[in-house]
Amino acid sequence: MIFLIGNFTTTTKQSIDASSPPFLQANLAIGGPPTHSTLQKSIDLAKGYIDSLYKNNYPEEVDAPNQARVAEYPSVPLSIKLPDGSFIHSGEDMMLSSILSPIASIFTPITSISNVYSDKYHTSYDITFRKQGSLMTIDDILILHVEINDNYWTGSIYGTNITVLQKSFQNIQNFKPYVDVYLGTKYLGQATPNKDGQVLGTYVSTTNNDPVFRSIRYTERHSTQLGYEWYLANGNYSRATDLSNELVYEGYQLHKDLYTPLFGTDKGLANNYQYQSGPNGIYSDCYKKSSTTTGNSYQYHSKVCTLGVDFYIWLSKNKDLLAPTVWAIHLLNKYGSPDTQYYDGYSWWSPREVARFLETKWINNVGIQSPYDVTLASSVRTAAFGVLETILGYHYDDAVSRTFADTSTRVVLLTQVKGDGIIFQYDAKMGRTNDYERKNDIGGFYTSWREHFIYEASANPLKYVLDWLFNHPDENGDIKPSNAETTFVGTQALRTYDCYKYNQNCLNTAS
Repeated sequence: MIFLIGNFTTTTKQSIDASSPPFLQANLAIGGPPTHSTLQKSIDLAKGYIDSLYKNNYPEEVDAPNQARVAEYPSVPLSIKLPDGSFIHSGEDMMLSSILSPIASIFTPITSISNVYSDKYHTSYDITFRKQGSLMTIDDILILHVEINDNYWTGSIYGTNITVLQKSFQNIQNFKPYVDVYLGTKYLGQATPNKDGQVLGTYVSTTNNDPVFRSIRYTERHSTQLGYEWYLANGNYSRATDLSNELVYEGYQLHKDLYTPLFGTDKGLANNYQYQSGPNGIYSDCYKKSSTTTGNSYQYHSKVCTLGVDFYIWLSKNKDLLAPTVWAIHLLNKYGSPDTQYYDGYSWWSPREVARFLETKWINNVGIQSPYDVTLASSVRTAAFGVLETILGYHYDDAVSRTFADTSTRVVLLTQVKGDGIIFQYDAKMGRTNDYERKNDIGGFYTSWREHFIYEASANPLKYVLDWLFNHPDENGDIKPSNAETTFVGTQALRTYDCYKYNQNCLNTAS
């Protein structure tokens, strides 16, 4: 039985004949199976995106020279340095360290974005930086105006030009009248009360996936943990070691992440580890003190922590499709038995029955539906589904799963930002599709999309409220079609398919 609560779908197990083909899938196939060459080109393209998010500059980005983190997405990482040496970062939440700080940031944000304009080659916006004054006040310090030209002619090639102007400087009492402005680790200039209307600095990039544009914010779960798995799977043990050093230093158990089954490094974990709460569970970051904020890094506070881990686990088990998908892969990795039923804490079902259930959630020629909006496909859910179907189809000779494996892999390929940097985004408010060119998103995979593989972030009111309540403020005013999590998961789905279909890219894939 399926219950709809808002736009969430309850994943209560149905009576499903695991041997019968799914229904309503007459037009499932999108072309033929992808070739190894096509898969490899996509994987290689993603590597540039992933490498651009790798953060290891000491002491600006990490706490020790042998550590590394993974930024959340390409950004415009603006920060200001106060005369006392402290930093305020774009997108940062309340400076008071609290698990409820994202909620408090609604009313007293440390930074905020306004006056946003964006078209194919240009983005402009204002960003306001604030500092906590007395216990109950937040004081404005500086408003910057940011101009981004992604079609900037440098005299020989096109590049990206960032121009930062001082819009307003507040001369706060007992505050020295200057701050230094940075783009990532690049110094742009000094803001003072007499520079309103003046350009503080510029930065010109002539390379795709410029690491200067990696976001200030990062997460240990899932970005750094996925980065560790990714670099292990690709044989880059130096980077994997630095990422593992960071994770161990912060008290994380290596390989214990929701997505670990995609890499086949999960076999020593409990059957239902995806649903384990508490400080030893996969959401252990919610029980830890936030990592140190450095000059160019701060840890993102997850919605999981502010909603409550136990409540979120209940949601993930009963009203989402992602956790059951990776749970089924995990059981295949551990036991290699697609038709044995296992208890997930809610019901008994087999990995093949999970696949049959998920197939009923396939939006034809689009992907696996998002939990926020059943008209849109979710990147991580479609990719994880593809891994499950690949194993069942090509390892256990399930003809239905092979068809879905071929199709879901083709879908994932079609949602990657290609080498021209062109992104098609649907504007639900205006009812039209806009195109953008963003070189730093090349290789990334859309977070969600609609038919014809057009990027669209869900406009569902429930998601809007959740994001408004629990997310950090925006770090920049540009579109954000992709991130580290979707790109790691999407690329690993391609590697898994390539392994089972062509015996390539088999290091650390699900089995």
